[in-house]
Amino acid sequence: MQFDKFTTKSQEAVQAAQSLAQGKGHQELQPEHLMKVLLEQTDGVVAPILQKMGVDPALLRQEMDALLTKLPQVSGGGYSQVYAGKRFQALLDRAFKVAGEMQDEYVSLEHLILAVLDDKDSSVAQAFKRKGVSREAFLQALVAIRGNQ
Repeated sequence: MQFDKFTTKSQEAVQAAQSLAQGKGHQELQPEHLMKVLLEQTDGVVAPILQKMGVDPALLRQEMDALLTKLPQVSGGGYSQVYAGKRFQALLDRAFKVAGEMQDEYVSLEHLILAVLDDKDSSVAQAFKRKGVSREAFLQALVAIRGNQ
């Protein structure tokens, strides 16, 4: 993973997701961890975009909490390292692809959300969909907030 190709905010989010996974006793870092962290950011772009769409980020955080409880946990001293699971690695790969399609040099928070929304079969994408968040609607709200940057 080319961590230097992430914006500072994206790097911070991945690190916070790792901490969240470790704190919950999850050995594998998954998209659920990252989305929970992104939804909790008070100074990020995700919550304002969702609010622009009429979606309450708190409701999506609850969805992520429910999904996180379904992930396997490890207890005791048998583990110390959290590693990127296959679904998480696929999410990052999609985020790099989205950034390239948008002609952006760095992977930002919105690229990570769009990458989640691109995986229509994932439980995370389904949770967003249940709350009315589609890729198209997210892009429209992003453009409304940021313009065509």
